[in-house]
Amino acid sequence: MRGRSKAIDYSMHKLAKNRLWLVLFVSTNLLFVLLQIYKQSIFVKRAYAQQRLEQQKKQLLKRKSQLTSELHVQQAHDKIKQFATERLGMSKVDLKQIKKLEQFSNGN
Repeated sequence: MRGRSKAIDYSMHKLAKNRLWLVLFVSTNLLFVLLQIYKQSIFVKRAYAQQRLEQQKKQLLKRKSQLTSELHVQQAHDKIKQFATERLGMSKVDLKQIKKLEQFSNGN
């Protein structure tokens, strides 16, 4: 009977050891699956953020192009002349109308 008890204890110990390995194996695999899901969710978040930033970059480049065009229009001499005559009420001056003031040109 004593030999049989040892055999039962050995088989119980072996069964407990196998269960421990099984639990460790399943737990480890479950952990790896959860880490993969977490990694994928981070990847998706980053992809959406990158897409949003690229759209924002396109909008900013478009706005920059518009502002550059407006700047070139504002710097055009014809537009400056038109603005000065129409909005500011200035008129074209002939060279005959310009007088040189000696007093101010000497630095006095």
